[in-house]
Amino acid sequence: MALSLDRQLKAVLQTGLDLVRSHRNFIEDEWAAMRAQVREHGGKTAAAMETGIDFFANHFFSEPAEDANVFFIKLEESACTVDARFHPNHVIFVVTMLENAVHRAVSGDTGADSRRNHQAVQFLFGQIGELLLSTPFHEQVNITRLVEQLVSSRQLPVDWVARAKQRHSRYEVTAIIGPDGLCRRETPLAAESVFLLSEKLLAAFPSSSTKERHVLPVPWREETLLIGTSGQDAASLLPFLTFVLQIHAAGESMRQFTQQKQQWKDAVRLFNNWIMPAGTLREALEKVTQGFVNYLPFERCALFAYSDDDRTGSGLFGCELNADEIRRIKLPIEHVPLLEKNLKNLLPHDHHMRLWQPIYIPSAEEAFPLQYVRKFQLKTVVVAPVYVPSENKLIGAVVLDQGPEKSFKMPRETFMALMHFGQSAGELLTKYGGDEPERTRTSFSYQLSQRELDVLKLMADGATTTEAAEHLHLSEYTVRDYVSTIMQKMNARNRTEAAVRAVRNGLI
Repeated sequence: MALSLDRQLKAVLQTGLDLVRSHRNFIEDEWAAMRAQVREHGGKTAAAMETGIDFFANHFFSEPAEDANVFFIKLEESACTVDARFHPNHVIFVVTMLENAVHRAVSGDTGADSRRNHQAVQFLFGQIGELLLSTPFHEQVNITRLVEQLVSSRQLPVDWVARAKQRHSRYEVTAIIGPDGLCRRETPLAAESVFLLSEKLLAAFPSSSTKERHVLPVPWREETLLIGTSGQDAASLLPFLTFVLQIHAAGESMRQFTQQKQQWKDAVRLFNNWIMPAGTLREALEKVTQGFVNYLPFERCALFAYSDDDRTGSGLFGCELNADEIRRIKLPIEHVPLLEKNLKNLLPHDHHMRLWQPIYIPSAEEAFPLQYVRKFQLKTVVVAPVYVPSENKLIGAVVLDQGPEKSFKMPRETFMALMHFGQSAGELLTKYGGDEPERTRTSFSYQLSQRELDVLKLMADGATTTEAAEHLHLSEYTVRDYVSTIMQKMNARNRTEAAVRAVRNGLI
């Protein structure tokens, strides 16, 4: 299985789409209020707003509800054929206004996923805006638009085009495009073969012309285009149509390539927005590990600090793994020969030449100690560096996989995203002392709250319980409770030992 950024980003879009639909009543009320408000002012903006509300409501709340992939396909097709095209300024205005209404609806939700929900909504409308702003380009390579042009051309003997898909053992017509556009039929057309379906189409579209009629079947991706033509030379049209579709496929392939290049940038943007609000070291470690799982196609993530002095890796935190088990790991790099070899190849005498890259390991048992391979049921893993670009300094790494005993391959776009995730994580963790791995590991393992750190600092300064209580505006009983908790967390026998350990480990 290949790790697909497309799948992961589609999951974020799906979350955003589900949120819009789950708050339908609130959102429709908000949009209706917007419609009434812009009507009062009139002008082109009001017309664009009303068109936009109708356009989006039709797609967001269609029945039955489609998944994100189908939603965007249909949205693009509609954007290429909608009568009232959006001016770029109106696109930005309409999409932003509608998005803000959804954010207001989602803001009523509480819980751990609240921020991720807002991110999903933001990403959804961002992608919608980009699609609508690039509609002129999409129109050139859109298959629906191409078929319409073939039918409407006066120079080609094309009467109509039916798009058919094979479902189970039957071929079913999904759309018929005639000279006047999309043909509506109450009774769907289906048959056991393309030939029989062609016969039904000829019967459904009788011609008053005496010209010989044909149906030319042309395979296209996962469907078949059945092209209705007339005239003795109609069959000679087939090579031309096949060529046109090949050119069209090349255009779509180029577009998909461009989208893939953009995907890793989208993933990096989502990751950066996710980790930025971290206010403490603990939050930073949690958000970094969760971010690798949220926005990349991995199921598990373990974060390690790296010490260049003693060349060891120390466990810090894990997502979808037992964090305590990860923190108990302290492993000399020489015990992982593959990682040691890669570090040696980074030209250590020329820091400006170092290039920290992810390492794809198809078989974990060939790279890691067997005890950890068995304990965590490792199969295929990726080790991605966590480093500080401004200093070109490695401060740690993440070990990522798809879950117990899972094998996978890693495409280029995921590789690129990993490099940038590592940079962002390195800059954030350095802010909390991440460039000193032992300090990071120790401070986190104590799990002291901000108030406990305040009490600890006063203890180190020699303040009495009474003085600490007055300084922090707390009761002496509360301060004593804090002191007891601090000594318990730091495994210290007395206040002095706790203060000494705090100073030694850089906590205060």
